[in-house]
Amino acid sequence: MKRRMRYAALFLAGAIQFSSILGGANIAFSENLTGAAESGTSESRTGVVSAASPSDSASANLSGLQPDSDSAAIGDLINSQYAVVYDLDRGRIIADKNSSEVINPASMTKVMTLLVCAEHLPDLDKRLTVTQDIVDYVHAHDASNCGLEAGEQISVRDLLYGVILPSGADAVMLLSREIAGSETAFVGLMNQKARELGLSSGAHFSNATGLYDPNHHMTVKDTAEILNAAMKNPTARTVLESFEYSIPATNKHAAGIRLSNLFLKRIKGQDTGRVSVTAAKTGYVRQSMFCAVSSGVSESGKHYLVVSGFASSTWQCIADQAALYRSYCR
Repeated sequence: MKRRMRYAALFLAGAIQFSSILGGANIAFSENLTGAAESGTSESRTGVVSAASPSDSASANLSGLQPDSDSAAIGDLINSQYAVVYDLDRGRIIADKNSSEVINPASMTKVMTLLVCAEHLPDLDKRLTVTQDIVDYVHAHDASNCGLEAGEQISVRDLLYGVILPSGADAVMLLSREIAGSETAFVGLMNQKARELGLSSGAHFSNATGLYDPNHHMTVKDTAEILNAAMKNPTARTVLESFEYSIPATNKHAAGIRLSNLFLKRIKGQDTGRVSVTAAKTGYVRQSMFCAVSSGVSESGKHYLVVSGFASSTWQCIADQAALYRSYCR
C-alpha cells in the first residue's frame, strides 16, 4: 500500500495520512480505533456539546455581514493575515482582519465539495470503483489522498469521510464524477450552490479539490457561510464533527483504512478558553499559506465560527485559531 505525501499535506489534509503498514492496516494518525464495522465507524469528540444546528443560531448570511461598531479589530493578535470570528447565535461578526479580501481557500474548498456531494448522493451505501486515471491524477498533482487504489470498491459514506479527514483528492474525484460525470461539471454545481448561498461576488470555484488556480477564490467570510451551511446538513455535519473514522475492509485494503482529523486532535491540546472546537477543515497552498475554518461551542452553550488564512506554519495556524477563540468567544 503505497501512499504519497507532500509537505503541504501536513496541513492541507487537516488530517494527514502517512503511508504505513501495521498488521495489514492502512493507518492515518488513528488512535483507539476498533476494528471496522460493515458500514464504517466514526468517533466524534465525546463530552462536547455539538456545534450549532440551524434552529440554534441566527439565520444571517455570514458572507454578507459586516463588522459593526462593537466588532474588534484583530490586528497583531495573530500571525494570520486574514480572519473573522462570528457569534452564530446573534448573527454578527465579533472580530475581523481583512475579512473582505479575496484569497485562495485551498482545501477549505472541500467543505463545499462535501456539501454538494451530501445533497446529491442520498444513498450512502452505494459502492463506487476507483479508476486508474484517478490514481494517476493524485500522483500527477502530488495531492493529499486517502491511498485508494485502482479497482478499489468503496462506499459513498466512506468517500465523504475521505474528502474531509485526509483531504483526499482521490475521494473528491470519484464522488464528483459519480454525481456530474466530470470534475468540470461538478464545479458548475459548486458555483451554483455558491449563488444559492448568496456568497460574495469574489467567490468562484474552478476545481473541487482546492488546488491553486488564479480563478479559484473567495473571502474568509464566504468560507464561513459555506461551513455554516454544511453544518445544517446532517450528513455533512457528522463528517465535519468526526474526530476519527475507520473505513471497513475493501477489496484492496483487507484491514481497512483509518482516518483522523489532525486539526481537531491538535487544537484540543491548545488553550481555547471556554470553547470546545467541534468541527474543522484546513487548507494549504503557497499563495494563501496555512488556513482553517472551524466551529465551536462554549461552556455556556454559545456557538461560534472562526476562519483564518495566511498563517506562516501549521502550528501557527492552530495557535491563531486557539487565540481567536480564547480572546473573543465566551
